[in-house]
Amino acid sequence: MELSRVILGPVVTEKAERLKAMNIYTIRVSNGATKIDVKNALRKYYDVQVESVRALNLRAKRRELG
Repeated sequence: MELSRVILGPVVTEKAERLKAMNIYTIRVSNGATKIDVKNALRKYYDVQVESVRALNLRAKRRELG
């Protein structure tokens, strides 16, 4: 996977802001990205040393219209 398409953007929530104080960052990544892809993209574009990557796959919420 292209490293430029791995990171989609930050997660902006209250919990994510609290975690930043502990040097834990929350980002959105593409569905096909592996942990290795995420680690390499963070190294390349943000010039940081990544200790670990934890991934969570979430399904979209169902919404009823009408």
